[in-house]
Amino acid sequence: MENNMCQHSSHNPIQCVVPPYISDKLLDQASARKLPVIVNDELRSSRFRNDRAFLQNSTKHSGQY
Repeated sequence: MENNMCQHSSHNPIQCVVPPYISDKLLDQASARKLPVIVNDELRSSRFRNDRAFLQNSTKHSGQY
């Protein structure tokens, strides 16, 4: 059996990667009903990027204390 996420009946958000330019376009065209969800996604993406940058920098300096 082929393992293909498109064949699964349930949606798992961890399997979805949306490029920033598409996310920005969705935000620009969002209806009032969808706006809170899109803003939340933007905040989470920003948080993940900042966490990744912080962890990357902290591992560079881990042996210098």
